[in-house]
Amino acid sequence: MMQKKSTVGLYSGIIITFLILSIIDYSGDLHLGQHDKINNYRLIEDLIRQGISALIFIIGILGFLNIFTIKKIKSIGVLCIACTLLVLIYTFVNGILSNNLVHAIRESLPAIVLLLIPLLIKINTIQRDKLGTYFLYLLVIIAAIKIIVIQFVAINIYGSLSWKVLLRLSPVLILPYCYFLLNILRGQASRLDYIYLMVVIVEILIANARALNLILLIATFIILSTSKISIKLLAVVCIIAISACFSMIATDGSIDNVFGIWTGEHLENTVNHRLIQLEIILNRFLDNPIFGFGFGYFTPGYDSYADLALPYLLELDLLNFFTKAGIPMSILYLFSYFLIIFQHIKNRDHGSNIEYSYLLSLILLLVYSLFQTAHSSFIFWLLYAFTFSFIFRKS
Repeated sequence: MMQKKSTVGLYSGIIITFLILSIIDYSGDLHLGQHDKINNYRLIEDLIRQGISALIFIIGILGFLNIFTIKKIKSIGVLCIACTLLVLIYTFVNGILSNNLVHAIRESLPAIVLLLIPLLIKINTIQRDKLGTYFLYLLVIIAAIKIIVIQFVAINIYGSLSWKVLLRLSPVLILPYCYFLLNILRGQASRLDYIYLMVVIVEILIANARALNLILLIATFIILSTSKISIKLLAVVCIIAISACFSMIATDGSIDNVFGIWTGEHLENTVNHRLIQLEIILNRFLDNPIFGFGFGYFTPGYDSYADLALPYLLELDLLNFFTKAGIPMSILYLFSYFLIIFQHIKNRDHGSNIEYSYLLSLILLLVYSLFQTAHSSFIFWLLYAFTFSFIFRKS
């Protein structure tokens, strides 16, 4: 019994450390590590990335050693993960055979986080729920700290606050938003939950991302449709209004800097850029619709992508993935998500707010990935691993 407790403690410690480093990692965040004036941050970034790599290696080993926890997964869950792994392995092998080896490996690397699933299945339900809750609180707290640092850097470089605070983990903030909103509307919230909801809305709004704001709106409507409307809805409306005001103050901007720029040259340039990428992706489907191009592929001659560190990434992330997997495998991949939704509906009488918030966030991140880059990140697969363990672990 003592050995089992120590094992659970070890696994939980490894998972918590991995969560913290994955969220703190600021590669891709606006300003941080990108200017000569703040190069000192790069040493920290390198240490974080090395820590993440080491933990992925450890998680990979422990995941394989605990692979027989599959007996604790519902049968439909085994089918779901089998479909997902088949698609990922096929696309990886195809990429190795067809594309640059390093690019193929690097694009497939985030999916290794799926080996967290055996560890999350191994530990008890209470501990797993605690880790899942810990993850979403960490997202809110660390995002707030990073925003403060970014604005401090912006003031030192430009002499003013930045109107657009781009965080790599901004899309995943939809997870704590869904969780706190569910708690409030279902009458299960503490006073702190109201504060956390306001903070996370501010964090999302100051990212000034149109697609993310649309996802926020969709999440709100879905949650409202599955909750009883009460006086608490008025409190939520007030929180959103207050958050919008704080967001304008935090970015020294106008209402356009909060809910996104929906008109003018900025919108036109962004839309045109996406349309060009969409044309490239549609041409890829026509060139190789059945087998796909494999991980690591990028269209030769497109813009200056060949000179980038990660040339295989496009903003239309999920569509980009489909061109690499091929249409049959893409259909199989989408089918795996229908299995997740189906099982959650079966669990509905026993499903907690945390299970529902994880599932809803995962599906909305897929939708978000039709416009931006989210599907190919470590954070996405972290969310997937937790969602899978919530929905498919046997009681």
